[in-house]
Amino acid sequence: METAQPPQLPAPPRRASVVVTLPREESQRRVQMSDIFRAYERLIPITVLGRTFHVPEKNSLLRAFQYVSPETIPYGRFCWNQECQYCKVTCKLPDDDEARPMLACKFLVVPGMEVTELSPELKWCLSRKLGGGELPQPPAVEGRPTPEEISSP
Repeated sequence: METAQPPQLPAPPRRASVVVTLPREESQRRVQMSDIFRAYERLIPITVLGRTFHVPEKNSLLRAFQYVSPETIPYGRFCWNQECQYCKVTCKLPDDDEARPMLACKFLVVPGMEVTELSPELKWCLSRKLGGGELPQPPAVEGRPTPEEISSP
């Protein structure tokens, strides 16, 4: 007695697979991230709470923070257009005598600038890059920042 053979299905179409190997050079990182950063030719030093980072020139300070911490800044509650005030910082520019408050989403980075205070949202997002012990408590999750959060970076 012959056993019935199951009908044969056509083979699934072959898909071409492409393997892309990306060099780990800094210039390649610039190309990969070019869609979110303004065009830049070099990295410039800035100091954030005493720690120096090299960030892309010609970009806002908030984008520079995103370059430093791409795994957290995009998920912060930042509006990127100065409405929310979650990116408020205090900075001292190289040609200034005193630090002044500003919004990181609106101010372009300058070589040698020093960020001396961060908003709670930025402090939380940058805490792993800044180090310094325990992680701070996450900022409040709902609503706009409180007056205390806005007035004290």
